[in-house]
Amino acid sequence: MRYKIFVGSIPYTATEKEVRELFSQFGSIVEVVIPGHRTLTDKNRGFCFVEFTEERAMNAALDEHHALEMDGRPLTIERALPKKQ
Repeated sequence: MRYKIFVGSIPYTATEKEVRELFSQFGSIVEVVIPGHRTLTDKNRGFCFVEFTEERAMNAALDEHHALEMDGRPLTIERALPKKQ
């Protein structure tokens, strides 16, 4: 089972390390994916996906969605939808 969240409004300069540090307070992280911009290789697209090892860690992150921010930007946090085949 995958316990993945979508995180929107991350700074365009955010790194995987920074995202891991922020979300590791909720539990162990399997993977952080920050999609890159299609034409600008040095910037991300302003969102990422964080996958946890446990459902309770994902739920804890979802419960704190109103309090999390990066570089002064409030984050949008939702349960990630399954990838369309």
